[in-house]
Amino acid sequence: GTSSLHWRYCHPRMSSENALPIQLYGTSSLCFDKDDFMKPNFTVDNFVRVHQASGSIGLETLRDDLGVYLKILRSAMIELINRDYADFVNLSTNLTGLDRLIDALKTPLGQLREEVLSVQKLLDDAIETTSHDLARRQTITKQKAELHRLTQISYRLERLEALLASGGEGGIDEMSGNNGQESGDLVDRLASEVNHLNFLVSHCEGAALLNNFKP
Repeated sequence: GTSSLHWRYCHPRMSSENALPIQLYGTSSLCFDKDDFMKPNFTVDNFVRVHQASGSIGLETLRDDLGVYLKILRSAMIELINRDYADFVNLSTNLTGLDRLIDALKTPLGQLREEVLSVQKLLDDAIETTSHDLARRQTITKQKAELHRLTQISYRLERLEALLASGGEGGIDEMSGNNGQESGDLVDRLASEVNHLNFLVSHCEGAALLNNFKP
């Protein structure tokens, strides 16, 4: 509307770089300030209400001055078009055939989209395969650790049986009567093996092979 035209004409940077700004002659005699239209909070209702409240002008005067200002803006617009006519012609010329250019871009853009989707699918498949391999590797690592602990349990059981067998037919009680030092050492070794065995068993809870070692 009039406010957008006013902004264009009063701000020379929106015109050609080497052109002078369009001058709005005759605005000084208006009953309102033309810059009011450029305020961020401008509304028609507030504009009319403020000028009514001032009491210095009537609605007819305001209407007439707005009509004058509209004519000023139209004259300035015509002057701008005449001055920048070549730019307007070039703009319309450049827009000619734009539809064909857009249509020509549709095919390569569509092909590019298909290629991107294809690459995305390959990446998704690679990520899924890698995730599966990582999960499988973690499972294998866990199973290896369990197998190692089960092997240690078997080894500790064999050592425990060997220590018990080394007590002789009379057992530990008979040994304690003959040699207290030797009996004490054997008990300590047995206790150490049992503690180590309990530690390994506690870390193998749920392992199916653990049942093979239970009496």
